Amino acid sequence: MESSCWPFCSGAQAIGDYVMQFDGNFCKYGRLDAAALRACTDLQSADAWRADPFRQENFAIHSDTETIYLIYDRDFRHVSPTTLPKFEEFSGAMQPFIELISERFAHDGWVVRCVLAKLRAGGRIGLHEDLGCSLRQSHRIHIPVITNANVRLTVGDESIHMQAGEIWEINNTRLHGAENPGPGYRVHLIVDWAQPLSAAVLERYFLENPSRRPQRDS
Repeated sequence: MESSCWPFCSGAQAIGDYVMQFDGNFCKYGRLDAAALRACTDLQSADAWRADPFRQENFAIHSDTETIYLIYDRDFRHVSPTTLPKFEEFSGAMQPFIELISERFAHDGWVVRCVLAKLRAGGRIGLHEDLGCSLRQSHRIHIPVITNANVRLTVGDESIHMQAGEIWEINNTRLHGAENPGPGYRVHLIVDWAQPLSAAVLERYFLENPSRRPQRDS
């Protein structure tokens, strides 16, 4: 299985308070056949793509996109993620990709978020950084399912094209965005791989998400 890092990364690193990102923009973990994922995606109706506009209504940068949620929570939790009904339709096709990601991290961790993101032809996702404890402490993985030669994903000062079925980690703590001049829409499977947090980061997580803090018995 091919693996390459661009421009340079050493994968997961424990930097300071267990920062999950790497010293680089992109890291490629390999490539698998995306035909089964493509087939499942092609079966999705326009209504399915538009059923939940949460990301589009709350984050203006996603206004050119539509989303199908497979594993997702609006509170951006880091533990106990919610598996949604659409997951069953994609679970078999996703399994080889999730297994490769899990192997990359020595089976240490879990999928905390997983969505299909469609970017319309002529659309773009403006440059932004992901904020919030879990988003910045997770490994952000992009897997193109449907794409065209003109699609570009930018992180920092670099822009690349990802082929269908490639598995890329991006450094989402840096400015990043995407553009799709077309023809046709672009669909990426986006997976956030979470790992246990250090005590210091866990405390910050509970400060951001007080309802997630375990209650002590009185």
